[in-house]
Amino acid sequence: MKKILVLLVLLCANFLAFAQGVEVASSEEYTNPLQQGYWKAVLGQDETGFYVLSEEGPINNTVIMVEKFSHQLKPIFRTQLINAAGTFNDSYLHRDAMYGKGNLVQFIEGWNKAKQQNALYVQQFNLEDGRPAGEQILLETEASESQMKASTFKYSFSPDGSKLLVITEKPFVKGGKEGMRLQVFNTSDYTPIWKNDLVLETPSERNPVQEIAVNNEGVAYVFKDLQNDLKERLFHIFTVDGSKVKRHEIALTDLNRGQFKVQVDYNGNLIAAGTLAPKGKPSNN
Repeated sequence: MKKILVLLVLLCANFLAFAQGVEVASSEEYTNPLQQGYWKAVLGQDETGFYVLSEEGPINNTVIMVEKFSHQLKPIFRTQLINAAGTFNDSYLHRDAMYGKGNLVQFIEGWNKAKQQNALYVQQFNLEDGRPAGEQILLETEASESQMKASTFKYSFSPDGSKLLVITEKPFVKGGKEGMRLQVFNTSDYTPIWKNDLVLETPSERNPVQEIAVNNEGVAYVFKDLQNDLKERLFHIFTVDGSKVKRHEIALTDLNRGQFKVQVDYNGNLIAAGTLAPKGKPSNN
């Protein structure tokens, strides 16, 4: 297994750890015909252009788009994504759009009241014209007593785009332990490679704070921030390869955590970066 490198960077770590050379380019000047439209995120780029997530329209009827521009910033395509569909008891909602080296996808969460379960789907798009590439693929389902108490999902592509990690964060259980399910998929057809249900020693909580990553071999990483007591914070890094689970612990005394992020680099090393500050001070150091 590749050596794990954990870097706690104190000055603007999220940017420094993943910084790359920057080129600035300008497109031809044009008027935006949609006064309520704006770019929300840059999803990624390849040798043919850039992929951008945008939204337009009023807040009560937002249209979500994926756009592609050439490296000369010429528009190539605009594709509308599902925002919301179905009925109250059988609904589909946009959760995210991502680009992972050769994979342009939308993640859609579904809720079915009759089955009392929520589900995660992935929709692929053609990189040349933005058209949907096949039907939606069901990745995961999880039983739940209500939509408000349903599981939540997180996902991450490997650096080469060949693997997708999906983590299912189990619903909050009062007095129970935190639970999660990890699955790794081949992105060639989104068939599962392995699945592992974990029950941690930490108490169940609402909206757990954790970051995830997966390497090109399908090894998953979960980076969790835990409050041990008033003076100490614990960072747990779980390395999961199918049924094999390892835990690495980092204790930080008298420090607060700000933003943090994990990523697997192209050499297979895990890099964790974040901002830290002494107790009672802003986390901008």
